Amino acid sequence: MAPQRFSILNSDFEIATVDPSLAAGVLAMTATYPRTAQTPSHRFVLNRVGPLPGQEETLVLRGDGEVRYTTEHEGDLLAALELDLYNYALTESRDGVLLHAAAVARGGRALVLAGPSGAGKSTLALALTASGAGYVTDEWVQVAAGLRVRGVARPIGLEAPPAELDSRFEVFEHGARTATGATTSLRLVHPPRERLHHGAASLVALVFIEVQPGAIAELRPLPIAESLIHLGGCLVTGGAALLDTATALLGDCPTYRLVSGDIAAAAAKLESLW
Repeated sequence: MAPQRFSILNSDFEIATVDPSLAAGVLAMTATYPRTAQTPSHRFVLNRVGPLPGQEETLVLRGDGEVRYTTEHEGDLLAALELDLYNYALTESRDGVLLHAAAVARGGRALVLAGPSGAGKSTLALALTASGAGYVTDEWVQVAAGLRVRGVARPIGLEAPPAELDSRFEVFEHGARTATGATTSLRLVHPPRERLHHGAASLVALVFIEVQPGAIAELRPLPIAESLIHLGGCLVTGGAALLDTATALLGDCPTYRLVSGDIAAAAAKLESLW
């Protein structure tokens, strides 16, 4: 694999490996990020060492010339790499507010979908992208001055993508282990290249989503006090200055709460906001 150079927010990275299996994992994990010709701020190398007599082979992750992680499991090595990428990108992000949220865009106008893990952010982002929106992120959103939105353009991570997914969306299995050591897997969905929105977009609305099985889809505006309560759980970092910035953001941006038990109905409600 040729060294892969790409950007995450304000950081530029390069990843290299000569191992075909590790290369496949790297591409599955990073192919949706915008490519860059900039000199990387951080370089990573993944190697397979051994096996030595009486020992298992070792997988090694080096970052900026130092050994960062060793393991016997490919999934663990890739997870450690991804964690390093995110740590650098989020700490080096210099503008605005970072939210744990998904985002999609149409015509340069973005919807940001916030909520706790399991609320359906990734599934809704996929549904809206499949219907023609540009995919921004399903994980982290940066909202800067002028309500300009950028995202961490990682693949869409789902336990089980919908069976009727358009064949142009590629699906890769991403193996990992749980805290108990059990093997698990996540499906990484790559939207078609033309559906990736890598530039900044103007924030149209911030929507806090909640899944309630059997509920009829309901989208209602939120007063700023209630929005602040929801927003507190979505901020990636804390502090009084950040809260002041977030409050100013909410003063300029329409906010909504979406409750639904059906993804198609929820997506239809969100389409109305554009």
